[in-house]
Amino acid sequence: NEWGRASNSGIVVKHTLGDEDDACTILVKGYKPHDAILERLFESERGQANAISPSRERTVILFPAETGPVMDCETLLGELRASPSSTPAGWDTGIQSKCPAATTTTTTTTTTVNVVVLDGTWNHARKMATKIPSHVPRLSLSASSVRLSEETNESLLAPARRYRGQASENGRVSTLEAVEAVFREMGAGEELSATLLANLKLRVEAVRLQNGRD
Repeated sequence: NEWGRASNSGIVVKHTLGDEDDACTILVKGYKPHDAILERLFESERGQANAISPSRERTVILFPAETGPVMDCETLLGELRASPSSTPAGWDTGIQSKCPAATTTTTTTTTTVNVVVLDGTWNHARKMATKIPSHVPRLSLSASSVRLSEETNESLLAPARRYRGQASENGRVSTLEAVEAVFREMGAGEELSATLLANLKLRVEAVRLQNGRD
């Protein structure tokens, strides 16, 4: 239901990160080739937490956990740094240069972390989350880690999309805001954070103008 919506913020993440080294890939649920990619990632996550091999691939879900293992960004980063046989490469090989704090170097192994972000309305995202195998870790964010509007203490996307309740209390924020918080907590730096948030504000303003709002 998000694909093609003017107020969608996931596409802003894609445009901001660009196509270099597949830094960000958009997958549409229900499209069989895309579903197959997710199924492969979820299946490959089995046993990866303690695996030691020349090349590891971790997959986590960015969504509040109702079941299954949970970790925060600090725990994930610490796990990658502590592994005696891994070379954390940020979120993906394409993000390595943007996430220096998440990168160490060895000569024998590499570890890639895939962060799957459920992009949709709150209810639709929850439905998608229930279909993800319980062994796949959920990556959690504290409400204070997301940068809300300084004027309203709400999601920056709120002027273009209706949200129920207070974002500062229920954590209901846009996809881009959640992704920005993850990048920042993983050490991506202020430049990337500022660019993501600035592009979101531009998208909101464009939607408001399109809808005839001042």
